[in-house]
Amino acid sequence: MPEVPVKLVDPASQPAHRSGVDRAAAGPRLSSRVRRDSRRKALGVLSLGGALMLLLSGCFVVPLLDGRSPFDDPSGSSFKDIGQAIPVVQEALDQVDDRDGEWSYTAGKGVDRSCEGACNLHVAVRIAPKNAQKYALEDCGDCGRDRASSDSGTGSDTSRAKSSPAREIKSIDIPAEVLEDVLLAAVPAAESAGVNVRILDGEFDDDAQAFEITVVSSLDHAIEELFGPIPQRGLDREAFEITDVIFDGFAVHARTRTHSGVLDAMGLSR
Repeated sequence: MPEVPVKLVDPASQPAHRSGVDRAAAGPRLSSRVRRDSRRKALGVLSLGGALMLLLSGCFVVPLLDGRSPFDDPSGSSFKDIGQAIPVVQEALDQVDDRDGEWSYTAGKGVDRSCEGACNLHVAVRIAPKNAQKYALEDCGDCGRDRASSDSGTGSDTSRAKSSPAREIKSIDIPAEVLEDVLLAAVPAAESAGVNVRILDGEFDDDAQAFEITVVSSLDHAIEELFGPIPQRGLDREAFEITDVIFDGFAVHARTRTHSGVLDAMGLSR
């Protein structure tokens, strides 16, 4: 039988097999790398969370510092913006025809209270009957004249109490032409000032308080004449909206802070 050669191998020339000691030494290095990766991921998550918290806190802090609701738009108009815009709008309103002293147009601060504080700041324009005594006398008849004469010293408190009926509220319709003139003046002025403007019914006129009638104005008919029938829920367009304001009836809100050409969107022109 032929002899099979035997090849001798030098153990030193062969790669050493990983022993339990080697694996034990590699374990801490692997665990350390895993811990470093975990810390990096945790720091990344914390940084992202911190950035989001900073962003959100800024959204709340900006309006709070201005005295507005924390839920108001941080980029919305501030009280300072509105304060600076009011004289601009009022100057434009002063040029509007008052129809021989029948109507007054007053610009003031407008604030919504629907978001747990002041929000949606705007310039509020009130159209009110200027000669409230005229309407009070027409509606109240002799009682108004009795009250006026008694105030001049010809009557007594007792006689006034007996002859005066309970106080009533009389609503005077604002002509569509008056509303149109006010919009033509106020909307461009508010647009130039970069704030929104809302046209509202007039508040109770102090001149009427000497009588037993309170006179207010109403925009409802004027709005329907200019814009057509308004749904009960109001009318919402991109550049303006018509809403039913609590205690005020329908009002026209022009989004002149973020839109231009609002008069064109309303179908009005100078």
